[in-house]
Amino acid sequence: MLWGGAQLLDAALSAGEALALPVDTVPVIGRCQSFVILGAVAVLTVRRSRAFSDGTGIPLFGLRSSSRP
Repeated sequence: MLWGGAQLLDAALSAGEALALPVDTVPVIGRCQSFVILGAVAVLTVRRSRAFSDGTGIPLFGLRSSSRP
């Protein structure tokens, strides 16, 4: 839901920008906006997965090996 909501937010902001801003500036702002939203969602995903792992003991990104080389 987090990633889907971020995509919907990005689309809504892009549509609003396309209606309100000059044509030449929309692609630049849209690209930067997409990277910022992507980065924020990636950080939130990592933080939530770590919180889940700490609370349950089950990692979301695969099992860690108990032996180290």
